[in-house]
Amino acid sequence: MNESRGSEYTWVEGLAICLSMIGVQQATQIIAQWGPFFYSPSEDVGRTVYVTTMMVTVIFVLGTVWDAITDPLIGAWSDRTRTRPGWARIVPLRGRRRPFIFWGSIFLTFTSIFFWFPPIAGTSHVNFGYGVALLCLHWFVFTITVVPLTSLGPEIARTERARVSLGIWTAVGMIVGLALAIVLPGVLIAKLDPARIEDRLIVTLPEQDVLALAALSPEATDPAHMTRRDGAITSVITGELLGTINGEDAALFLRERIPEARRDRVSVVLEEGSFSPTGYRRVATMFALISLVLLQLPVWLVRERFDSATRAHAEVPWLQGVREAFGNRPFVVYCVAFFLFNIGLIAVQNALPYWAELGLGGDESTVTVLMIPFVVTCIVFYVAVPSLTKRLHTKWMTFLSFLIITTGLPWMYFIPRMEIAVETKFMLGGALFGYCGIGQSIIYAMMTPILGEIIDYDELRSGQRREALYNGLHSFVTKLAIACAIAIAMTSMRLWGKSAEAYTGVLLVGPIAACFGFLGMIAILFYPVLCVTPDRGNA
Repeated sequence: MNESRGSEYTWVEGLAICLSMIGVQQATQIIAQWGPFFYSPSEDVGRTVYVTTMMVTVIFVLGTVWDAITDPLIGAWSDRTRTRPGWARIVPLRGRRRPFIFWGSIFLTFTSIFFWFPPIAGTSHVNFGYGVALLCLHWFVFTITVVPLTSLGPEIARTERARVSLGIWTAVGMIVGLALAIVLPGVLIAKLDPARIEDRLIVTLPEQDVLALAALSPEATDPAHMTRRDGAITSVITGELLGTINGEDAALFLRERIPEARRDRVSVVLEEGSFSPTGYRRVATMFALISLVLLQLPVWLVRERFDSATRAHAEVPWLQGVREAFGNRPFVVYCVAFFLFNIGLIAVQNALPYWAELGLGGDESTVTVLMIPFVVTCIVFYVAVPSLTKRLHTKWMTFLSFLIITTGLPWMYFIPRMEIAVETKFMLGGALFGYCGIGQSIIYAMMTPILGEIIDYDELRSGQRREALYNGLHSFVTKLAIACAIAIAMTSMRLWGKSAEAYTGVLLVGPIAACFGFLGMIAILFYPVLCVTPDRGNA
């Protein structure tokens, strides 16, 4: 899109925003998605437990609450920053946002890597202190980077059409970033872990009794699984097939079908897998460096429109600005609705690795399988979003997205409980996440337009352009929702189980999340239909 009167953005700026959103997702989603699982993984499966379930809950709640507190402070700081560089700027970057993005993304690279290096290889209070310190520092520099970054959108796109267009750029970046941050790590963590060995069942029996092995499982007689030596057959059973075969039952099954004279030559041994933190650390380093490059793009490719030297307006104290923001009724309704909805959505996100491993019998790579249809439907449905926005206001688009995702979440409880084949469970899980991907695509596309019209409404009421303050307060509410979501998900797993023997606590996260999603749907109904036309001369 070409510039119009200095207020619209160019396609280069749109692309820079899009790519920077990929960096944002990589900097946040890997820690949010995999951090709790890394520090306090599923029990009784051979993983290193660095902290208890209660400790990991406190780590992420404290880190997120600290992040929430700093969001509006950084937003106000960015809004008050002079746009023209003075002597204090080591790198003389022009603007209120770009200096923050430049320095924040650099420090964010280090915290994104060092978080995955707890000092004690076992459950320890030292790991707890380390996790709290690194996570608080990570979210602080993340805020320094992202609150100013997200404030660029409403500033460079000032009409509804431009904001919907920029919203699509933003949404594409966020969903591609989500794909990279959630889909790829699942398989990369396993591939890049040199110590990774899957659980496997090793069955050995006389070669003439191969029919008994075939009766146990036709796949066990696949040449890829079998070796023959000294008149005996050895079959190694792993992956999804292992989830359907119990070692003791398999031994009994085979001995009943083999002549008594050869039964002593039947051996069934279950070898537990092994894991190391190396895969997580390599993936974190890779994604941190990519994130740094992508987050630097807006610094050099986006031109800030606001110039503090040419805009004279009364300086409003920060606390007064906060009070005025929470006196903005559309903003309050928006915050309440997204607070409730995000509690449910993020609780499910935190439970997903546990659900894939315990509910479906998979591992980190299972998350990749589940998220592929999610990402595909997100991207495909973007084609329909512009047409829908011509017929439905952002309020009803948001309601529709909440409805789709909320109706899908309860199935996270029922699918693992079904008496069906493991392969069918995987297919149903993929279908569930594909369905939810439709709702997620709408949410991402509506974030820029709905917050932009709220900021315009505030400008009409106050005469102030406070993009960063509103983005900071929005981020504050989102982080509180994340803290609540982590507490709810981990409490469910602590009370009702997240072990291989008892994992009802993992399954219950889905229905609990759906209840919060339903409350968010009710709240968004109170959002007014705004038709704000800003004065472009104020841009």
